[in-house]
This record gives sequence, C-alpha cells and structure tokens, in this order.
Amino acid sequence: MNGNICETYALIDDCADKSLCDERLFKKLGQPRKPVDFKITTVNSSGSSVSGSEGNLRVQSASGSDVLDLKKVWSV
Repeated sequence: MNGNICETYALIDDCADKSLCDERLFKKLGQPRKPVDFKITTVNSSGSSVSGSEGNLRVQSASGSDVLDLKKVWSV
C-alpha cells in the first residue's frame, strides 16, 4: 500500500467470489496493479469477457475503527 487516501463508498460482501472496484479508484490512489482478463457473470449477463487490473486495497471505516486489507481486487 502506498499510503494515498481517497474517501469513497464501499459495499463489503463476505460471500462474494471476488472483490471488485472501479478502475478509477486504483488510478486515483496510484496503487500498483497488473493487467488481468476475466469473465464476469451477473443476473443480466453470463460470462462477459472483461479486461481490467488486479491490485490490493486497504479499506477503512469512516470512523476509523475498522480496517480491511483486500487482496487481489479486480477493477471493472
């Protein structure tokens, strides 16, 4: 983690198969990442091919009391 901070909203889903974020968040934070290609399935589409990137993020609650380190987050 490079120490850059950005206030944003997050939905944390412990049951999700993968953590996703918007590519603009990685860019704004200047987080190191690598390119990845993957398929994503939603209620509206099945197996859509997506090119994005993968990196790590640290998420902190607005109160500062809770911190999560998210590994291998994919951008969409």
